[in-house]
Amino acid sequence: MNIIDEIIPEKNSATRRNVRIIIPVLIKWAMQRKSDKVYEDLNSYLGYKKCSKIGYFLKEVQKVIEELSKRKGIEIPTLNGLIQSKTKGIPSSGLE
Repeated sequence: MNIIDEIIPEKNSATRRNVRIIIPVLIKWAMQRKSDKVYEDLNSYLGYKKCSKIGYFLKEVQKVIEELSKRKGIEIPTLNGLIQSKTKGIPSSGLE
Protein backbone atom coordinates (compact mmCIF):
# COMPACT_ATOMS: atom_id res chain seq x y z
CA MET A 1 0.00 0.00 0.00
CA ASN A 2 1.31 3.47 -0.78
CA ILE A 3 1.05 6.63 1.28
CA ILE A 4 -1.94 8.03 -0.65
CA ASP A 5 -3.89 4.83 -0.09
CA GLU A 6 -2.96 4.88 3.59
CA ILE A 7 -4.09 8.49 4.12
CA ILE A 8 -7.20 8.65 1.95
CA PRO A 9 -9.97 6.12 2.71
CA GLU A 10 -10.67 3.46 0.08
CA LYS A 11 -14.24 4.70 -0.36
CA ASN A 12 -12.80 7.94 -1.76
CA SER A 13 -11.29 6.42 -4.90
CA ALA A 14 -11.95 9.57 -6.95
CA THR A 15 -10.08 11.63 -4.37
CA ARG A 16 -7.17 9.18 -4.46
CA ARG A 17 -7.09 9.45 -8.23
CA ASN A 18 -7.14 13.23 -8.17
CA VAL A 19 -4.43 13.46 -5.51
CA ARG A 20 -2.25 11.17 -7.65
CA ILE A 21 -2.66 13.65 -10.51
CA ILE A 22 -2.33 16.83 -8.45
CA ILE A 23 0.91 16.07 -6.60
CA PRO A 24 3.12 15.67 -9.70
CA VAL A 25 1.50 18.71 -11.32
CA LEU A 26 2.25 20.87 -8.27
CA ILE A 27 5.82 19.55 -8.07
CA LYS A 28 6.32 20.35 -11.75
CA TRP A 29 5.00 23.89 -11.27
CA ALA A 30 7.23 24.36 -8.22
CA MET A 31 10.30 23.17 -10.13
CA GLN A 32 9.41 25.56 -12.97
CA ARG A 33 8.92 28.35 -10.40
CA LYS A 34 5.37 28.91 -11.63
CA SER A 35 3.48 31.33 -9.43
CA ASP A 36 0.69 32.34 -11.78
CA LYS A 37 -1.42 29.17 -11.63
CA VAL A 38 -5.08 29.39 -10.65
CA TYR A 39 -7.58 26.77 -9.52
CA GLU A 40 -8.98 26.53 -13.04
CA ASP A 41 -5.55 25.43 -14.32
CA LEU A 42 -5.58 22.55 -11.89
CA ASN A 43 -9.17 21.69 -12.82
CA SER A 44 -8.00 21.32 -16.44
CA TYR A 45 -5.39 18.75 -15.42
CA LEU A 46 -8.10 16.83 -13.58
CA GLY A 47 -10.37 16.93 -16.63
CA TYR A 48 -13.00 19.19 -15.05
CA LYS A 49 -14.39 22.38 -16.51
CA LYS A 50 -15.38 23.44 -13.02
CA CYS A 51 -14.91 21.56 -9.78
CA SER A 52 -16.17 22.77 -6.44
CA LYS A 53 -14.14 20.07 -4.67
CA ILE A 54 -10.71 21.38 -5.66
CA GLY A 55 -10.15 22.78 -2.17
CA TYR A 56 -10.97 19.38 -0.67
CA PHE A 57 -8.51 17.66 -3.00
CA LEU A 58 -5.81 20.16 -2.07
CA LYS A 59 -6.51 19.55 1.62
CA GLU A 60 -5.95 15.83 1.01
CA VAL A 61 -2.74 16.63 -0.88
CA GLN A 62 -1.56 18.55 2.18
CA LYS A 63 -2.32 15.58 4.45
CA VAL A 64 -0.21 13.34 2.24
CA ILE A 65 2.66 15.86 2.16
CA GLU A 66 2.56 16.25 5.96
CA GLU A 67 2.65 12.48 6.49
CA LEU A 68 5.51 12.08 4.02
CA SER A 69 7.39 14.87 5.78
CA LYS A 70 6.86 13.15 9.13
CA ARG A 71 7.99 9.75 7.84
CA LYS A 72 11.09 11.10 6.11
CA GLY A 73 11.99 13.44 8.97
CA ILE A 74 12.36 16.41 6.65
CA GLU A 75 10.37 19.57 6.19
CA ILE A 76 8.47 19.59 2.92
CA PRO A 77 6.88 22.94 2.10
CA THR A 78 3.23 23.07 1.19
CA LEU A 79 2.58 22.89 -2.51
CA ASN A 80 -0.93 24.29 -2.22
CA GLY A 81 0.37 27.85 -2.00
CA LEU A 82 1.23 27.66 -5.69
CA ILE A 83 -2.45 27.81 -6.61
CA GLN A 84 -4.34 31.06 -6.30
CA SER A 85 -7.76 32.51 -6.80
CA LYS A 86 -8.14 34.16 -10.20
CA THR A 87 -10.12 37.03 -8.68
CA LYS A 88 -8.04 37.61 -5.54
CA GLY A 89 -4.58 36.67 -6.79
CA ILE A 90 -3.79 34.81 -3.56
CA PRO A 91 -4.37 31.26 -2.31
CA SER A 92 -7.75 30.44 -0.87
CA SER A 93 -8.47 31.32 2.74
CA GLY A 94 -8.50 27.58 3.43
CA LEU A 95 -4.74 27.29 2.91
CA GLU A 96 -3.20 25.92 6.08
